[in-house]
Amino acid sequence: MQAEEAGRRLHEIRNWMHEGRRVMAESWRFQLGWGVLSSVGLIATWWAVRAEAWTALAWVWPLALLVGWLGSVVLARIAPARARNQATRAVEGVWVGAGATLTLVGLAGLVGGALPPAALPGTVSAVLGGAYWATARVAGIGWLRGLAVIWWAGASFLLLFPSEHALLLLAAMALLFEAGPALILGRDGGATP
Repeated sequence: MQAEEAGRRLHEIRNWMHEGRRVMAESWRFQLGWGVLSSVGLIATWWAVRAEAWTALAWVWPLALLVGWLGSVVLARIAPARARNQATRAVEGVWVGAGATLTLVGLAGLVGGALPPAALPGTVSAVLGGAYWATARVAGIGWLRGLAVIWWAGASFLLLFPSEHALLLLAAMALLFEAGPALILGRDGGATP
């Protein structure tokens, strides 16, 4: 009887991991959109700071976040129905939680003055590293752990060596290590980017 129960639980866990992988493969559009949008926002922020275009700077992220979150809602509504289990809820929870954390830290932390602007790129990179690590564990996609390590290494560099070009480095990371992997997930998941 115990062997039968253990076999059933193992089958259930395998199904959860399969669904977690499927969620990641299906969510490539979200990842691609946020990666490109983040890169554009970071480059626009870098330009606005360099040009002392403070009015433009005040609009970059509120507008980018509005577009990003509305786009995510639209993509979620048109996405195909999928099984709802612990793995799918965990993967979705990791990314919605990371997005909400980054939105809160980026807006409230900077506006309120609690987070110095030089610390934001490293903080963003560290949060993304945590999200990729958790997703790799839940979905069983090993190469995502490597992405987590890259994001954490980037966070370490950005926090240890703040520079006026940190936003550009973070923009490049978003394109290479967020949008790039989204294209891989889209291809591997059978979707055509």
